[in-house]
Amino acid sequence: LGSAACHAQAVSRRSDRRRRRGRTALRDAVVRLAATRPVGELSVSEVCWEAHVSRDSFYCLASSPTDVLADYLYEDHDVTEVVDAGAPAGGDSLVVAMRLLVQHVARNVVIYRRNVEPHLPAVVQDALLRRTREVIEAHVRRSPHLVPRVPADAHGLAHDAFVSYLAFAVLGATESLVRSGGIDDEELSVAVLRAAISPAWVGEA
Repeated sequence: LGSAACHAQAVSRRSDRRRRRGRTALRDAVVRLAATRPVGELSVSEVCWEAHVSRDSFYCLASSPTDVLADYLYEDHDVTEVVDAGAPAGGDSLVVAMRLLVQHVARNVVIYRRNVEPHLPAVVQDALLRRTREVIEAHVRRSPHLVPRVPADAHGLAHDAFVSYLAFAVLGATESLVRSGGIDDEELSVAVLRAAISPAWVGEA
């Protein structure tokens, strides 16, 4: 590569590092502040002060404090081991998935408690719903015969409706466990969430 190209690459790498540092600073600031009060009450100016970044930098990296928090919670709630590999031999993939969900909420329980009033902000709900849908979709892909057939559904619309139904059931049960304090009991919470998605059609094959 010529000197100009090398210089351009070096500038690009420095820019990427600055953006990563900026994102990390914003995420850490929002997570700290969201543990003190509802994220909807946080201003961009307050987050910028806490993160030591400018308003211009904030809007280059994020759209709102709520979106920053939702992205963090989505990333922290990692379900890769269930979606990619399923459950261990003889195990129930949904029990494994619900345990991962409970452990995620437990790691961030102060944030969830501050922000469930009585429901989580819509974008935070969406982060939980997306992860739950990923788990249920993976479960159904492994056992497609479990999904009920609706004779009048010529275009397969029922499939998405069933998955959405279960994802919202898990969301509602999770919010209830956070409000009641039941989320502090891992085994109870896993059992409740697994029961929330236990209609006959989604049972293990």
